[in-house]
Amino acid sequence: MSRSSDRAQSFRLAGERRIAQNVELLYNMPEIGESLRCIMDIRLIGYDWVRKFSHRNNSQVEVTHELETSVGLSTVHEHESTQRWGIEAAFRGISVGFENTTRTLTSVETSHTRTTRTRIVVPPGQAVFMYQRVFYFETELFFLYGQQWRPALWTVGVQGGGHIVTGDMGRLFRTSRTSIETEERRSEDTPLHGQRMGTNTVFPNPILFPHAHQVRAMPWERLSHRARTTLRQRGISQYNPVSPGWPSFAPLCMSDEDVHLWEEFETEQETEKETEQEAEQGAEQEMEQEISGQEKDESTEN
Repeated sequence: MSRSSDRAQSFRLAGERRIAQNVELLYNMPEIGESLRCIMDIRLIGYDWVRKFSHRNNSQVEVTHELETSVGLSTVHEHESTQRWGIEAAFRGISVGFENTTRTLTSVETSHTRTTRTRIVVPPGQAVFMYQRVFYFETELFFLYGQQWRPALWTVGVQGGGHIVTGDMGRLFRTSRTSIETEERRSEDTPLHGQRMGTNTVFPNPILFPHAHQVRAMPWERLSHRARTTLRQRGISQYNPVSPGWPSFAPLCMSDEDVHLWEEFETEQETEKETEQEAEQGAEQEMEQEISGQEKDESTEN
């Protein structure tokens, strides 16, 4: 059985969450100087060790159980289907980086969910708690539009009344949530519990357009007929759908009580950050005053 020092059942990622980016060229027509790309940013929210089996064997003989679990990828969308935008293909073969660890997703884990069977033996007088690791992701689709007479690529914008807009209010995008039930199993003799936070220091996947979501947005009505038709054929309209509810950093398995605790945690983090900034500013001011006083003393002596 596992003897890991990490006993937390849940892990949530803080800081930079984007771990991969998939770029699909929808069309490129050099003869008219026009191109359209679909960008899919993949962000890791965290993972859970989901308990799939537990048994305490109080008998004098070993007990055998047959455990069925699901392995694979499932996605909750606002509008688009998995097949239409190739979310499974975008996840295939990517490496998941969290803290100082890297793990590559297998072809089984990034395919449609399937059922697997595991044989578990519980020795006499012992307990077994069996867990499966489940990763949680948020994906965001947006689009880059290029024209020959314009110096740079533009993000495709929403219907904007004929004026150029910037930021998420003007950018056309679609978000979805994806969970991957992995092939990883973890056996413990005592239950896991609690949640911990961590940051990512490993980014193994290339990001071709790291700042694409920050560039100017071109309103929908200024796109060419070809661009608008291409997007409509893939199920994209000129407006953003209503937000699905939870922000991207919130755990996907929260109860109402968990939500309250999560909000309190974030408030505490913000308060600590503000306190640290105020302390740093105060220290800088004290140092400036001390240096100014020394300069005055030296001037008086001279």
